[in-house]
Amino acid sequence: MGVRDRIEPFTRVTGTQESKRFRRMLPGRLRRWLVAITLIAGAVAVIASTQSSGDAGRNVDVENLWASIAFLLFITGATAWVWRKARGDGFEALRWRRLHRRVFWRAAALCLMGSMAALWWVAFWQWNADHAADVSNLPMWAADDGHARFFRGLAGWSAFAALPLVVAEPFAWRLWPRPMRAAVRRARVAKLLSDRSRITPLDLDPALGAVGRPRAFDTVQPREPSREVHRVTPRGTRMAGWSRFAVDNWRHNAAIAWDGSSLVLTDARGRTFTFPVAEGPTVAELVWFTEQRYYRAGSTTRGDGVKSRILLLDAQGRRVAEMPAAGLSAGRVADLARACGLPFSAYDLGTVAQDARMANRLLFPRTRRTVKIRTPRPPRGR
Repeated sequence: MGVRDRIEPFTRVTGTQESKRFRRMLPGRLRRWLVAITLIAGAVAVIASTQSSGDAGRNVDVENLWASIAFLLFITGATAWVWRKARGDGFEALRWRRLHRRVFWRAAALCLMGSMAALWWVAFWQWNADHAADVSNLPMWAADDGHARFFRGLAGWSAFAALPLVVAEPFAWRLWPRPMRAAVRRARVAKLLSDRSRITPLDLDPALGAVGRPRAFDTVQPREPSREVHRVTPRGTRMAGWSRFAVDNWRHNAAIAWDGSSLVLTDARGRTFTFPVAEGPTVAELVWFTEQRYYRAGSTTRGDGVKSRILLLDAQGRRVAEMPAAGLSAGRVADLARACGLPFSAYDLGTVAQDARMANRLLFPRTRRTVKIRTPRPPRGR
């Protein structure tokens, strides 16, 4: 009879049934942290039972011995998560990234444990020297204070080395090949999108863009740019969530135009931003997308329910510039892309849950130099 088929003496059920009953009684998160909670509680119990509050009958050497054990238990419990198996949730690249992080954390945890072990030996030697009947018969390693000083220094340096190991981990990850880091970014985006609540799931093609792209409902292939000026201005008088002031300023001032060599973006205040296309790879692609956020009934949080944007992307799929697409349909932006000769893609990113991260920020990452044309706001007092 195997272990799983053995009848438990108290519950009178098999081992498999007892394991299932235990999993039903304790939530999964509590089961994962049960060992850590037990070790930390044990450390607190050891400190509470061995440390004396008064000076009468106090044995400092024994207290130091138990204190070292208590701190070792506490460190083991606090770092128990780093010893678990790194999981990638179906993505091998993501598992490797988590394993890389845990290797550095494990090394830091071993440094802290080693420092506590060294302090325990120092306390033990001091206790042995203070309570020996014949001091002359003590071994050299117990009577020599130089050894104790060495292990005190070893404990200090081991504890100090833990912090640099944790801080150096992100910088060490940058030394890995760029294709591997890109695969991790794509896997992270794919996992985040797979965890989100949406009406239509997004199937990413990892070969497209910076971290992968879903299927576009409208595309334009690159071609020779036209020398004729092509200008697109907003249409419509109603824009959801916009004030009348914002709508009027956006309709009269905002535009996206092709002047024969550059793309020119104009915001609601009439300011222009020029991005060369023919002279260099500053702008390599035009993108139009729409994405909707679902708000639960009775929620007091409100924002842009439907977000539509026009993006200017570089060769790596990162945002060079972005502007609201209010009044600028995907078909009209596609005509502009044909005029300037750039590839164009239009995406419907579906609906995202209220507390989830929007997909467009993951699919089209921003940089520090991204030019953001924001929604116009009315002046104060209006």
